[in-house]
Amino acid sequence: MKHYPSGQTIDLGPWALRDADGTLTASTDEVCTVTLPDGTTATPAVTTSSTGIYSAAYTPDTNGLHSYRTELTLSDGSVAVTVDSFLVGALLADIDEVAARLGLESSAMTDAQTLQAGQLLEAASLLVADACGKDEDWIIDLDPIPVGLRSLVVEVVVRAMAAPIGVRSQQETIGSYSHSESYPDQLSHGVQLTDAERLRARRVVYGRTSGSSRPASAVHDLYGLDNPPGS
Repeated sequence: MKHYPSGQTIDLGPWALRDADGTLTASTDEVCTVTLPDGTTATPAVTTSSTGIYSAAYTPDTNGLHSYRTELTLSDGSVAVTVDSFLVGALLADIDEVAARLGLESSAMTDAQTLQAGQLLEAASLLVADACGKDEDWIIDLDPIPVGLRSLVVEVVVRAMAAPIGVRSQQETIGSYSHSESYPDQLSHGVQLTDAERLRARRVVYGRTSGSSRPASAVHDLYGLDNPPGS
């Protein structure tokens, strides 16, 4: 699934319209409907660059998962339909990578999983950027995205999807005695980074011996802790 930063004009398409013989042909009517994350819709104008080739330009101003449906009507009244989706936001990884880590094709993910993954990807990307003293604009301008950051974000998202209820259990057995206890897990409440993951992100961006723009980070990275000696 493709993703784009908010405010960037997206070229949806191109869509090729062919008749029963497979020949590119002109449409008698064209409609493209984009559904935004909040359920509202937009209808960007469909244009043609040559006979049978159509596209639409759309500029999103809302982050999240968008879907669109394009209908091209042939002269015999039949309608060719194209349905697809895309993500808008500052992301360090994409849904295809999350699906692959889950052992799925992105097309095999349910609508609920796709929506959840999109939301978690945005949250995890912003957390990783923040750990490096960076912001959303830095994510948008980052090209190429380091493999280390992509894999980190995917791991964080998959963890959050696997433990959405925020509960972890612990069991202890001594002889015939067994005790099991469940307790809230802070890392499962939405998207969170561990201390080790923050350190990992900073090292990808700045190198193993470099600190970030945050004053304490150089000392933190030196000791590999978020609570260095003397703090």
